[in-house]
Amino acid sequence: MGSFDKYVPGAHFSFGSYPQSAGSEYKTPISWRILDRKGDNVFVISSYVLDKKDYVERDNGNVTWENSDIRKWLNNDFLNTAFTKEEQKRILYGNITTEGIKTEDKIFLLSKFSAEKYFASNDSRKALPTARIKTNMIFYDWLLRDLEKDSCSPTCWVNIVSYSGKIELTKMPSGVRPAMWISLSSVATPTKINTAINVSKSNSTEEEDLEVEEIDEEEPVSNVKSTKGDGAFAELKKGDIVCFGSYYQENGEEKTPIEWIVLRKKEDDNTLTLISKNVLDVVPFDTTKKQVKWGSSTVRQWLNNEFLNTAFTLEEQAKIVEKEAQTGENSQYGTEGEKPGPVDKICLFADIGVKKFFSTSTDRVVKPTPYAKAKGAICDSAEGNCYWWLRTPGFNQQYVCVVDMLGNINMFGEPALADFVGIRPFIWIKL
Repeated sequence: MGSFDKYVPGAHFSFGSYPQSAGSEYKTPISWRILDRKGDNVFVISSYVLDKKDYVERDNGNVTWENSDIRKWLNNDFLNTAFTKEEQKRILYGNITTEGIKTEDKIFLLSKFSAEKYFASNDSRKALPTARIKTNMIFYDWLLRDLEKDSCSPTCWVNIVSYSGKIELTKMPSGVRPAMWISLSSVATPTKINTAINVSKSNSTEEEDLEVEEIDEEEPVSNVKSTKGDGAFAELKKGDIVCFGSYYQENGEEKTPIEWIVLRKKEDDNTLTLISKNVLDVVPFDTTKKQVKWGSSTVRQWLNNEFLNTAFTLEEQAKIVEKEAQTGENSQYGTEGEKPGPVDKICLFADIGVKKFFSTSTDRVVKPTPYAKAKGAICDSAEGNCYWWLRTPGFNQQYVCVVDMLGNINMFGEPALADFVGIRPFIWIKL
């Protein structure tokens, strides 16, 4: 079984891609949650609500799962949009029985019975939407495949899991969480697995730039000029590139020097402000599924522990200056920031810092290292640029702002659990 051992109920992994970002039709990796496993086959449901659809476009009273518009959409438009031909070979036909009618579908909706079986509580059934589906609600309704006939009219009611996690009835368009069976052994392993959790447990959900004196009139970085060794700090100036520390970049076995862009040189406290030239890794912003700020995020803990100790020797760590990282509120959605902020050696940019140091979208685009790309960084097929995390909260505190593949600052954000957004660390170095 090898690496397949980690594919257990409750684990999440990426497979296929679908438009999920706000205001963009770029496809990004789909996260799936394993509900069950039989041998080398896993039964999965999308971790997020991926789209919004009608069960049927016109209810004539003879509606069944078999003749529904949602079934046709899932097994045609969605199947061909979300999966390559090779990926489709991994998707197995499921024998589906709905109201006594048997169908064979590659992609389907959960039944009411399955929703109750695999999600033991209302809280565990709550589902977040992707950023593409704009909503004022934190959670989103999602369709089940069961129907209930109306005794007073020929129309049908559709079972849904409501935003509260309760199973209710509706005649309105609702969210779609596709389900399917995937073969693990027939082709390569999916890109990434997160830590397994028990499916019976609830998964309900409950910044400066990085310095207090962040605002000044310095010009943004534009053209990078030269590469210098880490012993030449005193000679560096804004726009230069310096090598400092080392990390896995070509592969996961050998570390190579990290290149950093000099954003600012401050003579009053003898420090350099640096950001990595490339995206160095891919890590979710937070894996707790709770309302999160930078100070409580799992990515902050990872940066200031695992990454710090992997990338820098003790002598190099001594050169890194600790500073307070305040975060303002989301200027578009008003989501609360964090003041005062935590004191860190390594941090991520807030949106105000990106605007300050990178004034145009062209300045903000960045490529991942081969290692980060292998870890799941989703890239623009034309230029090879990728997403990177900011620390500013998104439209609520389960979403986090990002810089997208075109260099735009996405204030709506991506879900904190997203496993395709890159890490671009930000540090201060003593001269």
